[in-house]
Amino acid sequence: MFIKKIVLFLAVYVIILGSIIFYQSVKLYNQSQFKWGIYVNPFDLGCTNRENYLDECHQDMILMLEKAKELGVNWVRVNAELSPEINKMIIEETEKFGLKLVLIMEHGQCANSVGSISEDQNLYQKGFDCAKELAGNFAGKVAYYQIANEISGATMALSDADQPFFGNKIGNAKFSEKKYQPLETWMKGAYDAIRQFDPKAKIAVSGHWILISVFDRLIQDGIDFDAIGWNWYSEDDDIRAWNIDGKKYDVLGDYLATYGKEIWLSETNRPAGDFDGNSKEQAKGIYKTIKKVYESGKVSGVFVFKLTDSSNIGRDKNEIDSMGLARILQNNQKNSNGYFWELGASKIGFSIYQDIIKMNPYLSTYQPNFVINGLKRASLL
Repeated sequence: MFIKKIVLFLAVYVIILGSIIFYQSVKLYNQSQFKWGIYVNPFDLGCTNRENYLDECHQDMILMLEKAKELGVNWVRVNAELSPEINKMIIEETEKFGLKLVLIMEHGQCANSVGSISEDQNLYQKGFDCAKELAGNFAGKVAYYQIANEISGATMALSDADQPFFGNKIGNAKFSEKKYQPLETWMKGAYDAIRQFDPKAKIAVSGHWILISVFDRLIQDGIDFDAIGWNWYSEDDDIRAWNIDGKKYDVLGDYLATYGKEIWLSETNRPAGDFDGNSKEQAKGIYKTIKKVYESGKVSGVFVFKLTDSSNIGRDKNEIDSMGLARILQNNQKNSNGYFWELGASKIGFSIYQDIIKMNPYLSTYQPNFVINGLKRASLL
């Protein structure tokens, strides 16, 4: 009898141990597939100001992708541009660097667009033709096409002039049919072209804040996307417990997850980056948000916005945006269009994000530190 109990105990132990190992293996596999990404803009160093700008932008894109590889990401988000030559360069160089691409298509960046989307005509055909040029020429080279950016904000009703409205699942926010219809028509054209000419590619859309119900409308109108990207810029608010009128909402878990689509944090950063010179706070905000969404188990990718600061072309040399994880430096060259720029030092946020990626899948054990002047380290928490 004693031997039977020992055998039974060992059998149960082996089953439990095997289940734990299997669960951990699946968990580690899923985490190994996680999309660690960054937004890249080949124009951030002002290449369009220079003579032979196509060659200059090509070289700047190579610098950006080298920096992305140093960061350790496996994905990049990049905007499609008006120039077919620039788009070809973006797609081919990203592939050469072994990075997966999310290519963002926007109405204003299509060569056939005329004015704003609310003023343009033949929107379905224009969306179709714009996407066909990309999907037809580069089939198999773009992993995801993101159609439009932050459609929630683009369709949100701001005043009575935006009537008629349709409601939102959270709070009192409303959407405008007047804004939605032209955008949906253009998006449907782009959606159909991608499905036809690059059927293996996936399609993403993006939103922000608490504006959810526009996704229901898109699905109802035949735009059955594969992924939802969520843009999040906040220093203090909790993305898993957004406070609206005294009630907390978990937008990720209770709402976005119900669509059965991939969910990404498609853009995140401190709202002003380190514009005030506080790169520590920028890094802190990025770390806290990524840790929160990663540990939720609800997201399959994070894309920080963005890789580098960028120059405001044609303006004063000191006027740059500061959203990047790496600085840019004015290099004392100038022509009639403005200053030239080059890559500068990485910020603290670059190192923190780099460490986060290296710690995958053990992010919950990561205790970040800031590198200050390359010597001193100070705890984040």
